[in-house]
Amino acid sequence: MVATTPLSVRYSTASPNVVTDTVDGEAIAIRMDNGAYYSFSKGATVCWNLIRSGVVPSQLAENHGADEQALRVFVESLLAESLLRPDEAKNAPQLEEVLDLRDIDLSFVHHLEMTDIFAIDPVHDVDPETGWPMGHVEPHRDHGVER
Repeated sequence: MVATTPLSVRYSTASPNVVTDTVDGEAIAIRMDNGAYYSFSKGATVCWNLIRSGVVPSQLAENHGADEQALRVFVESLLAESLLRPDEAKNAPQLEEVLDLRDIDLSFVHHLEMTDIFAIDPVHDVDPETGWPMGHVEPHRDHGVER
């Protein structure tokens, strides 16, 4: 078996547990299995969308100037957060535009403040009196405010 690096593998979003969208040029991703959500810098959004569409990350370094070490850390972080999964069956898209990915910010932030809300099961965690989904009563993680 040939050893592969995270940069030589084709990926897709770790569906159905991960949903993602891009709003005003910045991506967000939500892990539906644990309620964690992530926001991406503009540069990371470009790479996130390309990688999950099937572009092999090494192409971003070789053909578009992305820093290979930063790209490796980025992909490894996405894998560690279970946002990506290897998908060698995925077809590689044709990149028709010329991308300059030199010196881009490949950061994303893991947010916790809404984890309890996103993790609510709207079918089973419903208040019997109001019919609205409800979470467990715990102190709010960020501000110490009780719900």
